[in-house]
Amino acid sequence: MQTLGLIWVREVVSAVIDLAAFVFLARFLFPANRQAFWAVLTARLVSGSYNYLLNRHLVFAKAGQHTVLKYIGLAIVQAGLAAALTGMLVMLFSASLNLETVIKVLVDLVLFVFSYQVQKRWIFNGN
Repeated sequence: MQTLGLIWVREVVSAVIDLAAFVFLARFLFPANRQAFWAVLTARLVSGSYNYLLNRHLVFAKAGQHTVLKYIGLAIVQAGLAAALTGMLVMLFSASLNLETVIKVLVDLVLFVFSYQVQKRWIFNGN
């Protein structure tokens, strides 16, 4: 249960980092319509780095030594899915920045369940 508690705390902090980076990027660096894809990818790079370091050293401290390549693979898949799904839904609903942010949060919640299972069973399983 301690691992799950640490994951939730880490996930909340990571989500705040990711969302803050996304809102900043969507508003100032990628403000044009249909740029949610790039804002999501860039924000995910920032929060993903934080995630890996905490997961590797605190949450799954007994993990194997060669986790970074597996985590990068997961991060690429997850960032691609997050960016594609968020971008498609933003275009589908012609979303404003506020709705764009809500869409991103909902997509990220779904992807969290996927990510946790992959990290637990494949990346940080100690093998």
